[in-house]
This record gives sequence, structure tokens and C-alpha cells, in this order.
Amino acid sequence: MESSINVHRILFRHISRYPWRITAAVLLGAGTMAAGIGLLASSGYLISAAALRPPILD
Repeated sequence: MESSINVHRILFRHISRYPWRITAAVLLGAGTMAAGIGLLASSGYLISAAALRPPILD
């Protein structure tokens, strides 16, 4: 139990020492996740739209 308290203290010191780095890392991570979701949605739309078109080489 005491080791987890020490870990929390170390993390809190690091976060309070470098707040802009932590903020930038969180924002970049959120942006990466949003870009991944956007790419997944657009690829799903393009694949389903292409499936509804008639074949080109008949």
C-alpha cells in the first residue's frame, strides 16, 4: 500500500513540474484518437459507397 502512495507522489511531482508537457501529450493523444476515428469512418463510408456502385469491368 505504501509503495502505491510513493508512486502517486512521484507522478504528482512530475506532473506539477512539467504541466505543459503533460497537457501537450494529452492533447496530441486525443488528436491522434480523433484522426483514427475519422479515418475509420471515412474508409467505411468509401467502402460501402463503392459496394453499391455497378462493377466497372463487365
